[in-house]
Amino acid sequence: MLGSNLMLIVAMEVSVLFLLLCLYLLFQNRKLRRTIGLLHGRMEQLVKDLRTARIAAKAENQSAKSSETYKHFLNEHIQAVRKHHEDLESDRDIVLDIDPATPSSRRAAALRYAVLMAEKEATAKSGGNSADWKLLERKYEQLFNFNQQYAAEPSATDGSELEELREGLASAKKRINNLERFKTLYFDLEEKWENCKDTAKSHFNTLTQLTESAENSEEIAGALHAYHTSYAEVGALIEDAAEGETILSGASIDSSGEIKHLRAVAADQHKIITELQRKLQEANTVEAQAAVVDELQEQLQKQVRFVQESETCIQLMEDELGNANTELEQLRSRLNVLPQLKTNLKDLRDQNDDYEMQVYTLKSENRRLKSKLQSAGDSPPQDDGEVRKLKKEISAAEARYAELEEKFLDLKLQ
Repeated sequence: MLGSNLMLIVAMEVSVLFLLLCLYLLFQNRKLRRTIGLLHGRMEQLVKDLRTARIAAKAENQSAKSSETYKHFLNEHIQAVRKHHEDLESDRDIVLDIDPATPSSRRAAALRYAVLMAEKEATAKSGGNSADWKLLERKYEQLFNFNQQYAAEPSATDGSELEELREGLASAKKRINNLERFKTLYFDLEEKWENCKDTAKSHFNTLTQLTESAENSEEIAGALHAYHTSYAEVGALIEDAAEGETILSGASIDSSGEIKHLRAVAADQHKIITELQRKLQEANTVEAQAAVVDELQEQLQKQVRFVQESETCIQLMEDELGNANTELEQLRSRLNVLPQLKTNLKDLRDQNDDYEMQVYTLKSENRRLKSKLQSAGDSPPQDDGEVRKLKKEISAAEARYAELEEKFLDLKLQ
C-alpha cells in the first residue's frame, strides 16, 4: 500500500513537471511564431523596395531614351554620309574633300558631313530641344574662312626657305596621321558602346514585360543577367548587380520555404501537446500514467530538437536578410553610377566632335600652305616678309597639332 502511494506521488510530481515543461514550450512556440511573423514582414518590405528600384530604373531608361531621339537621328545620318563617301571611292578622309579642287559629288558629301557634325555639337548640351547658336556661328565661320583663304592668291616666297617649310609640313603630316589613328580608336570604342547599349535596352524591355506579366523569378533573373552582361566590354559593374539580383531572389524563395516548414511543425507540435494533456487527465491507473509519462518524455525530446532547429533556422534567415539588405544597397549604389557613366560618355563624344572640327580646320590650313609652297617653288624669290609669315603659320600649326595630339591621348586613356 505504501509503495503504491509512493508511486502515485512520484507519477503526480513527474506529471506536474511535464506540464510545466509543456507550458514553457508553448510559451517558446508563441515567441517563435511572433519572430517568424516579424521576419516575414521584413522580407515583404524588402521585396517592395526591390520592385520600387526596378520601377525607378525603368522610368530613368524611358526618360534617357526620349532625350536622345534627336541625337540618334543625327548619328544615323552622319553614318549614312560617311558610307556614301566611302562608296565614292575617295582616297582621303571626308573632312579633306571640302576644298574646291575636289569633285562636286565628294565635296557635297563633305559639306553635309560638316553641317551635321556642327548641328550635333550645337545640340549636345541641350538634348536636342534647342541649339547653341554661338557655337553654330563659330563652326560655319570656320567653313566660310576656309573658302576665303583657299581662294587667296599665293605670294612669291624665298627659294632658300622652301626646304625648312617642307620639313615643317612633313612633321605636320606625321602628327595628322597620329590624330587619325587616335580618332579611329575612339570611333571603334564608341561603336562598341552603342552596340552594347542597344542590346542592353532589348534585354531590359524583355525583363519589364516578364515582370508585368508574371512573377517568374527564374526568367526574370535570366533576363536581368543578360541585360547586365551586355556591358561586359566596358566593365563588369552591372554584371555584379545582376548576380546580386539572382542571389536575392534565391534567398527569398529559400526563406519562404523555411517559414512554411516551421509553421507546419509548430502546428503539429501544438496538437500533440493538447492530445498528451487529454491523455494525462484521462489516465486512472499507474500503468497508463507511466505510458503517458514515457510518451511525454519522447515528445519533450522532439520539442527540444525542434527548438534547436528553429533557432538555427531563425539565425539562417537573419543572415539571409542581412545579405539581402547588403545586396540591395549594392544594387542601389550601382544604379546611381549609371547616370554618371552616361554623362562621361556624352562628354567624351562632345570632346571628340570638337577635336574633329579642329583637325578638319588644321588639315585645310595645311593644304593651303602646301598649295602656296608648290606655287612658290615655280616663282623667283621676291618677298622675304611672306617667307617669315609662312614660317610663323607653320610653327603655329605645329603647336596646335601637338596640343591636339596630347588631348587625343588623354581622351583615349580615359
